[in-house]
Amino acid sequence: MKKRRQKNAPGRSTPTKPTGRIVNHTQLCALIDTIRERKIVAFDTEFHSDTFYHPRLFLMQVAIPAESDGAVETYVIDPLELEDLSPFAEALTDPSIETVVHAGTIDVDILANNFGYVPSNIFDTQIAAGFISQTFPMGLSRLLDSALGISLGKGQTLSNWSKRPLSAKQLHYAIEDVRYLIRLKDQLKKRLVESGRYPWFQRETAKKYKESRFARSPELAYRKISGWGRLQPHKRSCLRELAAFRELTASELDRPVRRVLDDQLLMDLAKQSPRSIDELKEHRRITSKHLQAYGDQLIQCVERGHSNPMTGEELDGRSSLSAAQKSRLTALTMITRIACDQAGVSFDLVAPKAALTDVVYANDVSSSTIEKLLGGWRGQLLGNTLAGFMNGTVGLAYDPNDEAVKLINLD
Repeated sequence: MKKRRQKNAPGRSTPTKPTGRIVNHTQLCALIDTIRERKIVAFDTEFHSDTFYHPRLFLMQVAIPAESDGAVETYVIDPLELEDLSPFAEALTDPSIETVVHAGTIDVDILANNFGYVPSNIFDTQIAAGFISQTFPMGLSRLLDSALGISLGKGQTLSNWSKRPLSAKQLHYAIEDVRYLIRLKDQLKKRLVESGRYPWFQRETAKKYKESRFARSPELAYRKISGWGRLQPHKRSCLRELAAFRELTASELDRPVRRVLDDQLLMDLAKQSPRSIDELKEHRRITSKHLQAYGDQLIQCVERGHSNPMTGEELDGRSSLSAAQKSRLTALTMITRIACDQAGVSFDLVAPKAALTDVVYANDVSSSTIEKLLGGWRGQLLGNTLAGFMNGTVGLAYDPNDEAVKLINLD
């Protein structure tokens, strides 16, 4: 007796395989020509980053509109078969070609660092969703389910993408990440245009994918370490030198920076500022391997930090927030959250803490100044409200009927 085939559950993604595999230069050029003709491509990568300084690319997957309406063609590009993928990366710099990604900063970083190109016209569906919902960042599976009613299957996030041949499950998983992106983009863009927020989205995307963002700067590496802003000036200078040394060493060894020296160890060394090998040995987390490999260089970093203190501009001329300033920052954060809820925009997308801290420090609290401090669309959204609070015309009150904190006009 034959077993009856089970139908796929409503909305569940049907297992598929790629339209084609790109494994030679001729196939790659043909795909690029098709992308240039159709003016849009959804793009994603599979990579390993746990053992390398720069993520190591092992697969690219793309989707383009098919000639028939509503359908898409999906392709996997194999970097292990192709010696030079730079023509593909270069093609995406054409501003007439829209490159659709979801949370694509690492994917674009791979293009920038491997091939020297950054796409010119990017539509990031994760950023777009943040402007029309109160959730950011939203994963692709959740967004597809919410926006299109499509449920993706289980992923292959821990797969060994360096192994060949790739399994059918791996290929299916890879193309699922791009298969629906163009359709998703169309719906999100329509809603952004209807809400009047499409220009906001464009500015935020351009800022996030600014080309200079993908160039690693050893001199600024210390800013990625949690707590750097709370260090005293001379200790912050030591951290700057230590982090720059770690960044350069990791690049030379092609290892993740935290595999060279972890963040907490750098913070400890910056605070204690050992000036000799004997003092360095007293740190309980410094191993003999650390001493042998980096001991002298770490001492030199501390010496440079003390002899080359940061400038006033680097330090921003600020001390720690006072108790009153912390209270204002807490209130500004709450007001911003309420304003975002009312506007239907994600608070996590809108409100960087640094921008709200700028408002706390501002001497001029006019709406125009606050709009300038927040910048662009954030200023348009929040400027008047935050200025009203700082000037005493906007406040907070608890509404027992709705059991919610609301903004009130104090004029």
